[in-house]
Parts: sequence; structure tokens; C-alpha cells
Amino acid sequence: MLALLSPKTNQFDNPYHNFEPEMTGDEYYDFMVWHRGLAIPRARNLNDPDVQKGKRLFTDMGCATCHRPSWTTGDDNYWTPAMNGTKPLPRYANQTIWPYSDFIQHRLWMKNDIHGTWCRTTPLWGRGLSALNTGRSDRLHDCRARNVVEAIMWHGFSKESDAYSSAEKFYNLSKEERDAVVKFIDSI
Repeated sequence: MLALLSPKTNQFDNPYHNFEPEMTGDEYYDFMVWHRGLAIPRARNLNDPDVQKGKRLFTDMGCATCHRPSWTTGDDNYWTPAMNGTKPLPRYANQTIWPYSDFIQHRLWMKNDIHGTWCRTTPLWGRGLSALNTGRSDRLHDCRARNVVEAIMWHGFSKESDAYSSAEKFYNLSKEERDAVVKFIDSI
């Protein structure tokens, strides 16, 4: 069965399994056009004074150091699958996106048996719609936090955490200020 994992094994004609393609070349092309054009939900309520206050506090506390607001994408030089033939996929080069992430792993020193101390900065865009769409507000990579406040506080689990200072600053905010930060995060 290890032969199935080899890139040299023909996945559609081998002694172990005879797989059938799930879609035709045209269906695959249509799927790739759709997939490349997917967008994240747009931010909401950005003109709300509480959201603006939360955004300022988010930045002042240092959260935007890792949860970096914007990026500009590259040239979009994708690999074109042979099955696409001469049909080009749409390109979205040099687009400004707002993921609120640096996509880098940082040491947060959260206790868990899987990742040790490292966690990738999860993009925050669209996270505020989680409860509306799923009925759940779980946060962090392993859903250990039940809401935004718990997720922020987990960033300060250890004084060795790269985000300890930001979590401590959040902890020391007034309830009104913490609520504004949560409202901002839920809006992006």
C-alpha cells in the first residue's frame, strides 16, 4: 500500500485501487475558476465609533504586529494544470487583502500535546461571522477558546509568549475598552 503514496504510482491504474476521476477536465477548470474567485466576507460596521475605538486599541496593544491588517499579493504566477489545456485561469495579481495575519508561527507557549509552543497567526477576517453561521464562537487553532476574550487571554498563558504583553494590556483595559476590541475583531 505504500506504493499508493509514491508520486510515480498512477492513481487511476494500479494493482491496489482503480480510481475513477471525480470530475472531467472541464469540470475541474470550472471548479478552479470558482475557487480562485472566492472572496472572504466583507468587514462590517467599520464606521461604528466602538469598532473604531476597538481598532485603535487593537493596534495600540500590539495585536497588529502579528495580526497584520493588510497585504499586497504577488504576481500570481500559478502553475497551470495540463488538463486545463489552453484555457487560462483568472489571475488576481497585486491585490490588497485584509487578512489580519502575518501567516507566521509565533511562540505562544499554550499547553497542548500537538503543537508544542508554536502557533500560526490565524487570519481574523470573517471570524466574527462564525457564531452567526455555525452557532459557535470557538476560537484558536484547536477551538479551546469559547470566545474572543478567551482567545486573547490564551495568548498570555505564559510570560514567555510572544504575545504576552498584548494579552496583559488587554487584561488591563476597562470592560468598555475590552468590549470595543471584541466588537472590532468581530467586525473584520
